[in-house]
Amino acid sequence: MKKSQIIQAVAALSLFAATPALAVETGNSNLKIGAKIFADYTQSKTTLNGATTAKTTGMNIGRAYLQTSYKIDDMWSLGVTLDAAQENTLSKKTSVFVKNAYVKGSFSPMVEVSLGIITTPWIAYEDGLSKHRYVAKSYADTMGFDSSADAGIGVSGQASILHYALAGVNGAGYGNIAASNGQDFNGRIGLAAEGATFDVGYRNGFKGTNTLGTGVVTATSSGTKSALTQIMATYGENDYRVGANYIMNNDKVVATNLQTKSRGVETWVWANATDVLGVFGRYESTKAKSDANVGTTQTTKHYVLGLESRYGKNVTMALALDQTNVTNNGYTVGSTKKTTKFGLYTQAKF
Repeated sequence: MKKSQIIQAVAALSLFAATPALAVETGNSNLKIGAKIFADYTQSKTTLNGATTAKTTGMNIGRAYLQTSYKIDDMWSLGVTLDAAQENTLSKKTSVFVKNAYVKGSFSPMVEVSLGIITTPWIAYEDGLSKHRYVAKSYADTMGFDSSADAGIGVSGQASILHYALAGVNGAGYGNIAASNGQDFNGRIGLAAEGATFDVGYRNGFKGTNTLGTGVVTATSSGTKSALTQIMATYGENDYRVGANYIMNNDKVVATNLQTKSRGVETWVWANATDVLGVFGRYESTKAKSDANVGTTQTTKHYVLGLESRYGKNVTMALALDQTNVTNNGYTVGSTKKTTKFGLYTQAKF
C-alpha cells in the first residue's frame, strides 16, 4: 500500500474514532465512542417579494457528529467531538470542525470545571428540553445570537432544585476559536422541580470582534458588542413538554454607536401519543429595530410542525414543515422573504 493511502486510512480511522451519543464502549470501559447524524430529504423554496430566488430538492446532511470521551479517574475526564456539516461559505461545501475538545474536572455535583472548546450554557440545554434539534435549531442558535460551543473555561453544577452553568469564552464560537481583546460572559441559572423548569440566561461580549488598532477598538464592522438575555419556563413529564422563551438581544457597533435591538418570543411543544408516535410544533416571532434604519421594524416569524416516529432508541424520523416569513426584509419597507422547507427528517445515533 502506498504511503499516501496508509495516511488516508489512518486519518479516516481517527475521524471515526471520535463522537455525541456516547454509546459504544471499547474493551477499556473508561473509553466510550458514539455517533449522531441529522439528515433530511426535503424540498426547499425561497421567495423574495413573491419571486422565487432559490429552490432545491434532495438529501441534506444537517450534522454528523463523531465523539470520544475518556474517564481518567473519578475526578478527571476528557472528550473530543468532530462536527461535519455543509458550510456554503467555505471552499469545500462539507467541512469538518472540532466542536468540542475539553478537559473536565468533576469536584462535586455542584462544581464541574471544563477547559478547552466547551459546550456553552444555553443552546444544548434548551435542545435537551425541546427534543427536536434534528429538525430545527433553537431560537438563539437560529438567529445567530449564541453559539453552541466556544473556546473558554466553564463551571457548572446542581444542588437540589438549583442548577447553573457559567463560562468565560473567546466569543466567536467553535468555528473561530481565536482569542481577541477580552472574554465574553455566557451563563445560565435555573430551577427544576415537579416537572417544571425556570431558567434565566445572559450573554455579554464582542463575539471575538473586539480587536485593537492604535489603542482603540477598530472602526470597522468588528467591534460590535452584544448583550443577550433569555427567560424560559417549561413544564412536562416523560411523554410531553411545553416551553416558552422571551428573548432580548442588543448589538452595538462601538465605532458608530449604532444599535440593533431584537425582541422575540419562542414557544414549543412536543407530545408522545404512543411509544413510537409523537407530534411537535414551534412558533417564533422576532421584531428588530436598527438605528441605521429609523422607523422600520423587521419582523420574522418561524413555524415548525411535525409528526414523529421512533424506532427503538437509535433512529427517529419525522415528516415536518419548516417555514420562515420576513416582513420589511433587510429593513426595506414592503419587502418580504419567505422560506419553506418540507420533507422527511431523520436522527440516527449509536
